[in-house]
Amino acid sequence: NDQHAGVMNAFAGAVLRGEPLVARGEEGLNGLMISNAMHLSAWLGRPVSLPIDEELFLAELTKRRQTSRKKKAAGEVAAADMESSFNFK
Repeated sequence: NDQHAGVMNAFAGAVLRGEPLVARGEEGLNGLMISNAMHLSAWLGRPVSLPIDEELFLAELTKRRQTSRKKKAAGEVAAADMESSFNFK
């Protein structure tokens, strides 16, 4: 999207020509911490404090990874046997 392209162009400008960054790395890390805190809070069903307990976050994430399964892609149609749904005798 245009927003990501703008950030990438600004990063390239900073590296190549010393131009100012749109956002520093610390801002990205802070955003990730907030996102992880929202997930952890939802998983635990209670508020959490910042910075979050990273070991607890990883343990909760690992639980969800173990029970995760591949989801169908958008537009993918599952085949279903509908024969028993109709009385064609």
